[in-house]
Amino acid sequence: MKAVIKDVLPIFVVSFTAILLFHYYFDLSDFSKEANISFNVHDTYFVVEKFLILSLIIIFFLKFYFIVRVFLAKFKRLKFNYFFLVINFIFLLLFPSFIEVIKSFLVEPGWTIYPPLSALPQKIESEPNVFNLIYNLSYGYYFITIFLEIFVAFQTGLNYKKHSV
Repeated sequence: MKAVIKDVLPIFVVSFTAILLFHYYFDLSDFSKEANISFNVHDTYFVVEKFLILSLIIIFFLKFYFIVRVFLAKFKRLKFNYFFLVINFIFLLLFPSFIEVIKSFLVEPGWTIYPPLSALPQKIESEPNVFNLIYNLSYGYYFITIFLEIFVAFQTGLNYKKHSV
């Protein structure tokens, strides 16, 4: 019983910390199915579901916690490896939705030309957008997460064979 509390209690502590941080920034008072978070970027208003942001924050904190535990245990504690693999898999399922939210924040340069069309522009100037960088880095982070999932699964398989023999 003591081992279960020792292993499960940090999950609740990390999740509770993530929920408190989320509540501080995004207000959890209304957490119904239609609850949304609104972002105002330049002159555009974006609406994102609270559940997506909250679940990503909790999974991100748990993922960070378990990757530290897995590396400190040098892949020898199979229970931490399994926890990490499950949490990382859930993260891999949810993160593309977050990438789509970031993609919607991208501001693509362009012109709206009204008649008469006699004064067409020769060149369209665009300013760099920080969300372009975040969008590209999020794909890199996603592929690193996939590699980490494969690596930890491989190490878990090696240690499982050692424990079962």
